[in-house]
Amino acid sequence: MKKTLSIAVLAASIAAMTAISSCKDNSAYDKKTISFAELTESRTYRLDQSAKDFDTDHDLVFYDSVSLLVPTLIGDNDIRAFQDTIFKLAFDTTGVDHRAIIDKYFETTASDTGYKAIEISADSVSDRSADGFEIVCGNVVNLDAMFTVYCITNQSYGLHAAHGMTVKQYVNYLNDSGKVLTMSDLFSPQGLKELPELIAKRANELSTIIGPTDVTALPSTFYISAAGEIMFVYQPYEIASFAQGIISIPFYPYELVDYMTAEGIDLFNLVDLND
Repeated sequence: MKKTLSIAVLAASIAAMTAISSCKDNSAYDKKTISFAELTESRTYRLDQSAKDFDTDHDLVFYDSVSLLVPTLIGDNDIRAFQDTIFKLAFDTTGVDHRAIIDKYFETTASDTGYKAIEISADSVSDRSADGFEIVCGNVVNLDAMFTVYCITNQSYGLHAAHGMTVKQYVNYLNDSGKVLTMSDLFSPQGLKELPELIAKRANELSTIIGPTDVTALPSTFYISAAGEIMFVYQPYEIASFAQGIISIPFYPYELVDYMTAEGIDLFNLVDLND
């Protein structure tokens, strides 16, 4: 299933996504279009001979699910780099046959349970009723004239584990150039070295909200928020206890101008601050 909307219409449907658009001239995007294809599949398995190992009267049930909103068109750009980044983060592979990638993912996660996985009807099974699950979701979380920000959420729960695990990874896509933005694009080599100390200081300032943290390195992911902030995102256990969950440390771009590359400074229209 494919959905095609004007950028203006889709942006209006996502709350508070106008802050960044004021930084650049938006007239070039008024008539551009953006489209997505929905990829939604699931599998449910009975794990053969697992009942004995877990001392239950029935074999355990494992649930696999993928739900992705895959970008297929953003203006006149070649969308392949965006798609590849999403699939690399979600499934650690890339390719043009996205359904084949998902099918392979199902095979791998089912095999990783350590049991022979026998597919069964999923009419009455979900992640909440299964004994274990792997779920991948992908959605747009911020969209304006400059950026399409995408989030891949991986949720997993091992068989009768004490708790599950949720990891979020972000893709920041530049709508005008068709480029996937990285930290190295935004920040200079020296800036990347100095940022962890700055992030640690901000995290300490937010400790009454996010709890105690121990920031010693950059996170693996970041995103541009609807409010125009650069959000450094740490996964559970990365800088704090599991109970504190995913932790996002925010900065407005002007606060980081001294750490930025020329590209980053131009992107956020901070030239005047860098004189």
